[in-house]
Amino acid sequence: MRVVVCVCVSVGLLLLCARACVCVGSNSKWTPVVSHFFSEVTLFSAQGVTYNVEQQTWLISGRDILFEANPAHDFQITQRLSPAVPKTLLDMGYWHIGDVSTCGGQLYLPIERHGFNSGCIARMPLSTLQFSGEFGLTTQSHLPWVAVDCDAQLAYSSEFDNVNTVNVYRMQDLFPQSGGDNHTLVDPWKVVTLNRTVQHVQGGELWGHTLFLATNEEPNRPVYLFDVETGQLLDSFGTVEGGEGEGLAVVPPPNGGAWPQVIVGHTTHLMGIPVGAKYLLYQRAEDS
Repeated sequence: MRVVVCVCVSVGLLLLCARACVCVGSNSKWTPVVSHFFSEVTLFSAQGVTYNVEQQTWLISGRDILFEANPAHDFQITQRLSPAVPKTLLDMGYWHIGDVSTCGGQLYLPIERHGFNSGCIARMPLSTLQFSGEFGLTTQSHLPWVAVDCDAQLAYSSEFDNVNTVNVYRMQDLFPQSGGDNHTLVDPWKVVTLNRTVQHVQGGELWGHTLFLATNEEPNRPVYLFDVETGQLLDSFGTVEGGEGEGLAVVPPPNGGAWPQVIVGHTTHLMGIPVGAKYLLYQRAEDS
């Protein structure tokens, strides 16, 4: 077995790493500025989060629950849907919602199936959370997260483990408008190859050309930032909460800063039993 030793030196904003290795979690610029514990997901296991730009609210997903919380009013719950897996999909064996995303007033849900095959992406209006029958089936086995590029009308996702590629789907293929068969499995329109393999991917979101990926890798459940066009690793930072990583969202930067804020969720356990989830809002030091 060949062992590669990585040596990293931080010089200002430049991180120089021998042999293209990265010091995971070495970036201390990202620190939590807000945290909130949600007991609403106790029985449903927290899975994800997205940010509703129009309402400036957080939308939390659990395995079979969705609810919207307003951080400006002590995270008051403004919408709730439980059970949340549409019956049409439940009857097809789908049961597990992952890390959600928003685009154009729609909520996009990745939903996994018993046996983990033909991962599904469904969508519903953010304003009502009422499923209208729109979904697409993919050739992915696991589908733990979805991130939507609203301008390009593309949806991004990946498998759960040994992730060195990201699949890109066209909306027109997932949601055909002219009588298409939404039971036909959709192959990725293209695949982005990453220059680093990551494990236990629990969430993802886009900010411009940067793809943020939340993981459950030990010991500090890092978040990775990749260039979504080239697949190059740009940055990473470790999270501070000890529970299982559960989803990620980006929030527009305060005061016109260059970097978005990042919400990362973690399941909270008591004696091995999930009792809720804590979600933390991270901010880069330059924008504090």
